[in-house]
Amino acid sequence: MANPFLRLAAGMMLFALWAHPLSGAPRELRVGVAGHAFDHLGSIGEQAEAALASGANIIYVSGMGGPAYLGLTSVEAMARQRQAATTYLRNAKRQGIRLAIGYVCATSIVKLETFDQNWPVEFRARFHLPPSAWRQQDRHGNPLPSWYGGDYQPACMNNPDWRAYERFMVRQQLEVGCDGVFFDNPTVHPQGCYCPYCMDKFAQFLRREGLLSAPGAQPVNTLRDLADKHPAAFMRFRAVTARDFLADMRAYARSIKPAALITANNSLNSADALYSQCRTYAYNIYELSKAEDFVIVEDMSSQPRALPDGRVIEYGPTYKLLHAISHGKPVVAVTIADGDYHTPAQLVRLAMAEAAANDASYLSWPAWPEKERAPMSAVIRPQADFLRHNTELLNGTRARRDVVLFQIGRAHV
Repeated sequence: MANPFLRLAAGMMLFALWAHPLSGAPRELRVGVAGHAFDHLGSIGEQAEAALASGANIIYVSGMGGPAYLGLTSVEAMARQRQAATTYLRNAKRQGIRLAIGYVCATSIVKLETFDQNWPVEFRARFHLPPSAWRQQDRHGNPLPSWYGGDYQPACMNNPDWRAYERFMVRQQLEVGCDGVFFDNPTVHPQGCYCPYCMDKFAQFLRREGLLSAPGAQPVNTLRDLADKHPAAFMRFRAVTARDFLADMRAYARSIKPAALITANNSLNSADALYSQCRTYAYNIYELSKAEDFVIVEDMSSQPRALPDGRVIEYGPTYKLLHAISHGKPVVAVTIADGDYHTPAQLVRLAMAEAAANDASYLSWPAWPEKERAPMSAVIRPQADFLRHNTELLNGTRARRDVVLFQIGRAHV
């Protein structure tokens, strides 16, 4: 398609063919009704009151997710944490929070050498292998380093012991009062994981694609050779790993709490990463959204704003692309400017309006230093109230035109 006009027309048609959110989504997630907010940032945590003051009614809480990174604290400390989280969430809901979504990391093991030091005997008995064997592996079966560096180690989402550990954390979050779970970092190493569990699932994937006819179990080295022989198929396989993990976690969560909601960090750290992030860390929003109740993206650069040099940044086209690939699930975005988590209040209001105009919801980060909480909340709250008052006008909308064509070049008279 060499003609630039045809390229533009095709792009505009893609923008026009996006799906609307399902009418069956919980009312709490409807545009205008939903006010999403992280209640923690760095050392600032448990900011339900600030979130409420700014108009939010859905919070993303650390809850029991903090100790999970380090493999759990002592039995006594865990009991205290459970009680504190239960009390915090009970108070938050009494004050007006409608939904609390608990944080769980999908892959991170921190400080591997001490990760299991506090496990009671009965908890340790749940697992077949030590945590060191839960990590993603390279072509030769060696542990892969984390792309975060430091004390991080990447666990494999296909490892049954890691899944058992994650189910335990899901239960912890739901039992203290969370209404669902937000999974951060559902990633696969850029090289791909060649552990035996991934290779077994890759063999199943190859059979479904008609690329492997040999029956029965295959030696792991044979399957690793096949991964190298079929790199495109291996990349597609990597991109469904997180989807399968989330589907498993969702089924488990709903066995505990039937209405439990599951979502994840779908990444998209910049709008231009949409077509590449599945090739790096296997973020595939099309696949992830099949197993999610709603889709969250975290963009670190596309906060809508006008720059001093005259450029205008907007997120509207990205919202349309997200709707097109998210299977009708509600879309939520947190957009910030140049990695600055403390977005000015007026820009938060602009981002909330832009999201609502595109059948989406905005996720704010109201974990401000104490002296900034009241003035920030006072500026943001009227926008939240306005959207909530007009929610019936914001849902089930349709574009005024299905396709818009732009003529390139000067018209001839």
